[in-house]
This record gives sequence, C-alpha cells and structure tokens, in this order.
Amino acid sequence: MSRHALERATLAPYRLLASLRSGHRIIPPAIRILAATGSQMEFAQVCLVPGGRFLFTEDKGLIQLWDLGCGSAEGVESSDVALASLQFKDSITEITGFQPTCDGLRIILIVYTSGTESRGVQLYEIDPVSSIPTFELACKMNIDVLVDNDFVDFASSPNRVAFYHNLFITVLDFIQNRSSTWTIPSSCSDIFLMDDHVILINDEGGFAIWKIPPLEPFTLYRQNHTTATQTAFFTLPKTDSYFDCSILHPPCS
Repeated sequence: MSRHALERATLAPYRLLASLRSGHRIIPPAIRILAATGSQMEFAQVCLVPGGRFLFTEDKGLIQLWDLGCGSAEGVESSDVALASLQFKDSITEITGFQPTCDGLRIILIVYTSGTESRGVQLYEIDPVSSIPTFELACKMNIDVLVDNDFVDFASSPNRVAFYHNLFITVLDFIQNRSSTWTIPSSCSDIFLMDDHVILINDEGGFAIWKIPPLEPFTLYRQNHTTATQTAFFTLPKTDSYFDCSILHPPCS
C-alpha cells in the first residue's frame, strides 16, 4: 500500500463526516453501473467489502463479485463484468456475511441456502485480486429442518461461525471442520461470538452468555448435539428508547 493509499484509507471517514457536518454537497468520485441478470434489473442483495473496491451481489440465486476500482489515483480501473460468479439452483440464497482470512489475502463468504428438502450453511474463499478469481468451497453443513419457516441468525470470527436455528445454537470451526450444537430454552434475536463464548440477546433486552462446549469432527448431514453451560444472564433496564443490538461489535477471537 502506497503512502497516498494509506492516508486516504485513514482519513476518508473523518473527511466524510466533516463534509456531512459542514453541509457541503458530496460528489461521488465515480459511478459504476452493474447489470443484474433478473428480469427486474435489480439486485436482491448488495454487500460492499470494507475498503470500497469489491462488491458482492445476489440475484435469484446468482452470487457475483465485482471490482469497482480504487479511483484514478490508484491506477486501478473498474470491471464492466463480474470477476466471479456462483450459481445456486432450486433454493433461496442469502449472503449472511463475509470477512477476510487471517492473512488478509482472501475473503470468506458465508452463504445460507434454503430449499424444499434441506437448509444449509456454506463457506467459500475467494482471492479477488488473482488473475482468475474463483469461489472455492471451504466448508458446508446442513441444518436440521424442524419447521418450515425456521429463523436463522449468524455471527462469525476469524475461524468460526455460529448460527441460531429452531432453538438450537451451532458453532462451526471451518478451519478444523469441527462443530457443536446445543439447545437453548428460549428464542433470541441476535447472536455474537466472543472468544470461547456465545452471547445471545432476546427482544426484551436479556443477555445470555453460553460457554462453547468442546467441538467435535462433523459430517455434512450429522450435527454434533451436546450440552452447553449458560454462565450468565442479565437484563438491561427498560427505557422508552429503542435498544439497537447492532451497535455491539465484539472483538474477533
């Protein structure tokens, strides 16, 4: 990274906030036009990777990676076509999250698929700056189907992903291919991963902290059901203001 690029990445948030506070009109440095494949010519999901250069989109089961360019100062031009594509058939597809690998050279994409007979979590790795970027399947796990409209929420760390479904919590280590699943007594609205604990938050502002049990090797169609220990539970005082759990950002383990 050049000195100019480092200064730009460091000062860009401050400059944006300063422009908003001053009331000045913000002019975008560039405009990119991407063509969706669906008949409505719009994307169901648009996920911008931090840094502003790469973009994931989803449209009718088609996930694509786009290069928006870094601006004229960097000498990198945008691409008029998607760098890589990943097509899912006969299932509802949702991008639930993404994060850099531990070395910072690749991106891990977390995808949730829901079909008529199965539901699952799939993790893909991709190097966006390689000569031919390709979605490589890193790990895949089917979720036990108990009801037709099960709710799934996700949290992730550098080597783990945790998800909530049908009063079950599953923690999956996608580097070592190990997992653990346990039941919880009541539903939750948000889930977070912090070191070796899972934090669950319900709609009433209650926080439940669970110790992650030992992870065991898993297969695609068999989840390791075990028993976990709830180490703490507390509730925040109720106020007239709305509590937004999205402001919580636990550090990655």
